[in-house]
Amino acid sequence: MNARVVFVFAVDRIEGDTAVLVRDDGVTRKVPTALLPRGTREGSVLRVRAGTAGGPAWWGKAALDQGERQRRLAEGLRRLDRVEQRNRGP
Repeated sequence: MNARVVFVFAVDRIEGDTAVLVRDDGVTRKVPTALLPRGTREGSVLRVRAGTAGGPAWWGKAALDQGERQRRLAEGLRRLDRVEQRNRGP
């Protein structure tokens, strides 16, 4: 796999000292929080390069992506608003 490929994971939850990360295609990973960037919390979005085996190269090199986190939050709010509007009826 090309080392320039970047995976994007969202932090679904933190269980003790382990973060449960989910990629957009549903792939999940459990990673010790000590390996992740400072400030990682539930809802954070992480970018990490692919390694030669096709998975993330090294979690210690993951980077928080605040812009993508904000974009995803805004999209979630838009979807919620559309559902609420449909439930209100005409």
